[in-house]
Amino acid sequence: MQERLGRLREIMGTRGIDVLVATTPENVAYLTGFFVLTHIRHPMRRLFAILSVQEERPTLVMPTGLLDVVAMQRLQLGGVQTYGPFFIAVSPDLDLGTADEEQRVWVDLLDGLSPAGDSLGALSQVFARLPKAASVCALDEGRMTPSEWMRVQGIVPDMEIVPGYDLLRLARTRKFPDEIGRIRAATAVAEQALWEALNGLRPGMTELEIARFFMARVAARGGIPTLTCVGSGPRAGFPTAEPSLRCLRPGDLVRFDVGCLYEGYHSDLARTAVIGAPSPKQESYYRALQEGEEVAIELARAGSRTSEIFQVATERVRQEGIPHYKRNHVGHGEGLEGYEPPFITPGSDMVLEEGMVVCLETPYYEVGFGGLQVEDTVVVTARGEAERLTSIPRDLFVVEC
Repeated sequence: MQERLGRLREIMGTRGIDVLVATTPENVAYLTGFFVLTHIRHPMRRLFAILSVQEERPTLVMPTGLLDVVAMQRLQLGGVQTYGPFFIAVSPDLDLGTADEEQRVWVDLLDGLSPAGDSLGALSQVFARLPKAASVCALDEGRMTPSEWMRVQGIVPDMEIVPGYDLLRLARTRKFPDEIGRIRAATAVAEQALWEALNGLRPGMTELEIARFFMARVAARGGIPTLTCVGSGPRAGFPTAEPSLRCLRPGDLVRFDVGCLYEGYHSDLARTAVIGAPSPKQESYYRALQEGEEVAIELARAGSRTSEIFQVATERVRQEGIPHYKRNHVGHGEGLEGYEPPFITPGSDMVLEEGMVVCLETPYYEVGFGGLQVEDTVVVTARGEAERLTSIPRDLFVVEC
């Protein structure tokens, strides 16, 4: 966590920012380590993480009812300011001498409880405690309504408020080893579930059965399914293939684009199967996509420009058998969000750096034919060659029938 805060302070220093306020679940987690699904489920229950360049640790503004998460997750914070009423009784029989640490921390937090009326009232109290020299605040606009933004300006009329969302996303592009470890674990959970789903494919199964099997296998390994696109036959050509009751038939393509959330980090990968022997078009098109993705992986090294990776990968697909191939991107970053910078697009001027985690993909969708896709996750390393986090076979998966 200290490494992340150090990176943020460095960026803040170069931009003349004194205070940084995070609002989205991903950005709050980056600053504090705080992550709970109710922050995603209830977006109007605002959370703020406030980092001052003059303070060692961030302060968290949160609903009083989520205070137990601070104790459970052992968060190292500079302070906690809650808001809103919430009632928690402490047993008169509780012996703090024998209670576990989780309960002791929680009781300590409850003892110091002084909730504000609402989230911005709590934020106002935190601002009032900041060093008077603070003059520029970068406010993450990701979860701020225009009226909330205006109210914050009224809270600190002498402070310049500038957008902070992109600053936080920029800081998150390069991952630290602990983050890469969590993405690696999330990838393993999803791809093991996908591998079992591929091996269980049979004619007559419905897309919905397959998707439910995948999600159950993810959940059994402690993950939360977040991406479950399963399309067969002509429905494989739907980019966002919501699983249906369509049954698998001989000759069908089955396109998987799947991922999960594990310990706060995302995974994303794609594979394609065919029921029975593939047709010449299915086989040649998939091979072309595979070649395009492979060259993208080869170019995913520190110093490579994302727009150049895009151009080379799409041109390779055209050369290898799909001359009309077009794409808007061939990859994206992954981490606390499933889709974050860097983006491998024709107009991007971002240069890959060591520690970036990128999902590389070359999907193809054709109405009346179906869809094919291969997608893998890699880490940009210092040694040049990218480290692949995905390990299951990349070939077109053939289901005998």
